[in-house]
Amino acid sequence: MRRSMALVSAALLGGALLAGCGSSDDSKDGGKEVDPALQKLLPADIRDSGEITVGTTAAQSPLEFVDEKSGKIVGFFPDLLRAAGELLGLDVEMQKTTFDASIPGLSSGRFDLIAQMGDLPDRREKVDFIDSLQNGFGFLASTSLEADSIPPEDLCGLKVAAIRGSASDSSAHGWSDDCTAGGKAAINLTTYEDAAACILAAQSKQSDMCITVLPAALYNAKKDPDRLKVVYRTTGYTLGTLVLKGNDEFRDAMQAAIRELVANGDYDELLDQYGLSDLGMPEVPLNAGVAP
Repeated sequence: MRRSMALVSAALLGGALLAGCGSSDDSKDGGKEVDPALQKLLPADIRDSGEITVGTTAAQSPLEFVDEKSGKIVGFFPDLLRAAGELLGLDVEMQKTTFDASIPGLSSGRFDLIAQMGDLPDRREKVDFIDSLQNGFGFLASTSLEADSIPPEDLCGLKVAAIRGSASDSSAHGWSDDCTAGGKAAINLTTYEDAAACILAAQSKQSDMCITVLPAALYNAKKDPDRLKVVYRTTGYTLGTLVLKGNDEFRDAMQAAIRELVANGDYDELLDQYGLSDLGMPEVPLNAGVAP
C-alpha cells in the first residue's frame, strides 16, 4: 500500500509521499548524488516508488536514538541507511517501533528494513542480516555497586534489567538457571521494551544493572559517569540491518550501497562520529553473526 501511494505521489507531485501516521521522520538531506549502477540493482517496484520505510526502536544510543534538539531519529544505523538510500535514489523514512514488534512488522510489510538487531541464527529463519558493526554484551551498572567487575557468574541475586525478547534476555535466563543449579539465588530479572528503559532502570537504581549491546553500554557510561559504569563486556558477534528473507535483490542492493560508503570513506566517518571506530566491519558481510 505504501508503494502504490508513493507512485501516485511521484506522478502528481514529482516527489516521495511521506507516511502520515505513526512516529516517523523523513531522511532526505540532499547530500549525495544517485549512483545509477547501484540504483539498477534495486527491484523495480522499490526503484519506481523511490522510498523505503525503516523500523527503529530509536532508543539505543549511539546506534539509533532521537536527537533531543531536532527531534530527528539519528545514530550510526539511521545515518548509514540514509546515506545508502541517497546512493540508491531512495527516500528513507524512519518509523519508530518496539523491539518485539520489529520482525513481525517486517514480515507484515509495514517496514522494508529494520535498522539494526543482533545477527543470531534463530532470527535468520525469517530475515537476512546485512552486518556492519561488531558487537557484544555490556553490563551497564549503577555506580552505587562497589564492584567494578561483575561477570555473569556473579549476577546471582542481583536485580538485572534486560530488553524483552533480546539476546540479553535469553542469556540472563540461562545465567539465572546456572545460579540456581549451583545452589545460589536466582537473578532478579526485569525486562523492558527498549534499551532506553533498561538503561534508565540502572541510572535510577531500580535495577543494579542493564545488560545491553556493548556500543550502547560504552556510550552511556561515558555520557553519564557519575551514575553508570561498565562492569563486564563481551565481543564476538555482530549487529546488522534486517531484510525479509527472500528479498535478495533488495538485500544485495543495500549491501552494495553500504560497501560503497565504506569505499568512499563515509562509513569510517560515521564510526568515528559515534565513537565506534574499534567496532567496524568494512567487509559488510551477510548473515555472519554467531550466537553470543
